[in-house]
Parts: sequence; structure tokens; C-alpha cells
Amino acid sequence: MEVQRGKSRVWIVFFLMLAFMAGLGIVVPLVYNLSLQLKAEDAAAAKKLWQTKGPPDYDLEYRTKVDKDEPIEYRVAVRNGQVAFVATPKGDIVVMSEEVQDTIGLAAGGTATICAPRTASSEELTRQHTIDGFFRLIEAKLSDDVAVGGRNYATATFDPEYGYPIRYIHRLRGSDERIELNAHLLPAYTPYDPR
Repeated sequence: MEVQRGKSRVWIVFFLMLAFMAGLGIVVPLVYNLSLQLKAEDAAAAKKLWQTKGPPDYDLEYRTKVDKDEPIEYRVAVRNGQVAFVATPKGDIVVMSEEVQDTIGLAAGGTATICAPRTASSEELTRQHTIDGFFRLIEAKLSDDVAVGGRNYATATFDPEYGYPIRYIHRLRGSDERIELNAHLLPAYTPYDPR
């Protein structure tokens, strides 16, 4: 009888260890994912770094992916904090600021024909296609998350030198809604290689 009691204790210990390992398998990924969660303070600190150290003139290559759509890549020229043009590597989207087109037209005697499919105000382009625009998007999503009281998944990696977002992901809990942004800051007037 004593031998049988010892065997039953071994099984009890085995099942307790199994339950402990299963619990650990649930808790560790949860804690890890929560540690990656973007906090408003981190975004504010990165934005402040960008505002103090970010250059007014830069070129920007970035890729966005919304939901399950194919990613779209952009090349942007920012001069004095304002967008001069936005283009995709394939050339299917080229938007030039009205201010730049006006300048080119005046330099060519007012008769220049621009091969850009469309123009937009520099202010409109700057709202969307700059590092400051990315920060506005991040702040808006963080505010929305707080307003709905949900724990949507949001994470970001910021450049340690300038503070701009290198990668940002926001996923709405319980849906397929997902935004991903990957950015690469380049010195101004970097030759455009559409690959």
C-alpha cells in the first residue's frame, strides 16, 4: 500500500507541473506583448526629440499597409518642413505641391507643362506625408484607444537619434483593421531610385 501511495504522489506532482507549465505558457506571451504596447509618454518623448533634432529638409521613403491590402510605398521630398512632392516607385502616383508647380511654371516663363497627374496644396500633403503627420496619426490612434477603453494593440520603434517612427503598427482588437507604417529617413536631395 505504501508503494501505491508513492506512485499516486508522483502523478499528482506531474499534473501540478503540467498545469504550472501551461499557465506559464499563457502568462509569458501576455506579459511580453503588454511590454511592447506603445505608451503615450513614449510617443510624446519621440515627438519632442524629432521637434528638437529633426531636420527641416529631408527625403523620406515609407511603406504603409492597411488591413489586408497590398503595401504602398512612397517617396517624399520635404523642404523647410513642407512637402514638395510625393511619388510611388512605380510612378503611378505623383503629387506635386501647387507651390512647387507654380515656381517651376514661373521659372519656365509660365508655359511649363508638368507631367504630374495632379497637384495639391503643400499644407494638405504635409498633413499626411511627413514625420509630423505620422506623429499626428499615432496620437490620434492612441486617443481613440483611450476613448473606447479598449486595449487595442499598438507598438512603435523610434529612431534613437532623431525620434521619428521607424515602424508603427496599430491593430483594432476583435477585427481585421490593422495599420502598419515603416519609414526610412534620408538626407535631403538623395537621388531617387525607384528600384
